[in-house]
Parts: sequence; structure tokens; C-alpha cells
Amino acid sequence: MPKLVPSRRRRCDNYNINIGVRIRLMREELEISQGELAEEADMAQSQLSRIENGERSLSLQQATAIAEVLDLPLSELAEL
Repeated sequence: MPKLVPSRRRRCDNYNINIGVRIRLMREELEISQGELAEEADMAQSQLSRIENGERSLSLQQATAIAEVLDLPLSELAEL
């Protein structure tokens, strides 16, 4: 019987979901609204919403901007 291996897409989806949840939790911990974070990170609130919901991948530029606003090292933002 063939071994079932998660598809690459599923792994990417899980990563996007995990990092989105992490961003939302850190943002809420700092009591920053989604609109405030989006504005400070120079992105549309709709983009940030899709990132937090795991519906969109995060670019390196976006990750760097979000980490900077949240006052975190980029490595801590991506830590899962």
C-alpha cells in the first residue's frame, strides 16, 4: 500500500494558518487593531485579514514590516 504523504500545498496551507494565528495573537496581545497594524506595515487591511486567516502567503517584505511594527525579531514571528 502506498505511503500517504501530505502534499506540499497542505504543508504551505498549514504554515500560512499558523503564522497568521501567531500574528493575530501578538497583535491582540499588544492591543493593536488590524487597521493600525496594516497601516503601520504599509499594507491594506484586507491583505492583513487574509494573512491572519491563513488565506494568503506572507511575503518577506510583509513579514519584515509586521515584525518591525510588533517590535519582534523576524525569526520570532516565523517561529512555530
